[in-house]
Amino acid sequence: MENTQETILKIYDAAADDALWPDVLQRIADGANAAGSLVLRHSGHGDDLHLSAPYVSNVDHRGIIDAYLGEFRNDEVRDQLILVDHTSVTDDINLLEDDVLAPDLETLKSLPSVRRLQEGGLLHRAACLLNKDNTGAFRFAIQLDETRGRLSPEEKAYLMTLLPHLAKAFDLGQPAYQVASNNLGLLGAIDHLNIGICVLDAVGRVATKNAEFDRQLDLHSVFSVAKDGKFQFSSPDHQKNLSDLQVSALKHGRFGARPRKEAIPTGNDGYLCIEFIPLDRSAEMGTTRFEGTILYSSDTSRPRHLQIEAIQLAHGLTATEAEIISAMADGFTNTQIAEQRERSVTTITSQVKSILAKTNCSTRTQLVRLMMSFGADFLNK
Repeated sequence: MENTQETILKIYDAAADDALWPDVLQRIADGANAAGSLVLRHSGHGDDLHLSAPYVSNVDHRGIIDAYLGEFRNDEVRDQLILVDHTSVTDDINLLEDDVLAPDLETLKSLPSVRRLQEGGLLHRAACLLNKDNTGAFRFAIQLDETRGRLSPEEKAYLMTLLPHLAKAFDLGQPAYQVASNNLGLLGAIDHLNIGICVLDAVGRVATKNAEFDRQLDLHSVFSVAKDGKFQFSSPDHQKNLSDLQVSALKHGRFGARPRKEAIPTGNDGYLCIEFIPLDRSAEMGTTRFEGTILYSSDTSRPRHLQIEAIQLAHGLTATEAEIISAMADGFTNTQIAEQRERSVTTITSQVKSILAKTNCSTRTQLVRLMMSFGADFLNK
């Protein structure tokens, strides 16, 4: 098996550099003795549902994969819905094999989509949701050569160690994806982002930060930068959590298929949603190992452009609840929403509680975090 710690570090490096994903996915496939792996994503709804593979382990096969998804769109959408049906409601990652698609091997081989895969020398597959809050978000799939059987227990254990980190990396990699679509690198374009970004070196000193992080630094007392340049939290508990995460990459990914940032109250009815990932190597930071950390900090009181309709459909929210979520995305408190809608604070609080129950969130901040996973515009206008 591949060195797991090294692979995890490479996963998080790819979260900051979108161009690294093909090599990382191939490394994961090689570690599981598989032919390849890819990450799928849904977009749209109903008859307009579209399935794409934005990240594949072998870029030479992209044309083949795109053609396959175009030809067998309905089959793959059906298979993906089966995957969702067999996924548990827990936070854990559920890696499901293709025995959920057919009762026996002969029936599996008779499926048109599987017959086409066999023409390319593939047979068995395994897949999982990387975000259970948003089942249309990224999902991982691994493909096996037809000369072998399904995954062995050791191969599954290897993948299960990596998948929580893959979930976290794809969730936090959305800003990198957006700047990459504009032919920019994350670190070189951090002032184009409306979330706080701060890069710490191996000893915790600030290497670079953006304007939004500086704004949060000036406005809130959640964290500070000491005279020697070291980043520090005001709370000892939060500082200890950061220290633990810096000790080992294995400490990350603890939220499994429901990636959630830490939420820290700012003292003025707002919260900072904060998350860290390791940054082991970065072409933007030089050719040697950097061995640092990236801090992502989103101020929930700041307006966010979110895909409200997708959230409403995914979680069965009423039109009124969707309107309240939209107001929350704009940074309004319950009191402000009550004034805006000419309702009592008690009524709005009750409606927010209903939204939390439907979205499986325990706090308003978790809800904001969930909304961002459906797609947020991280670029400044």
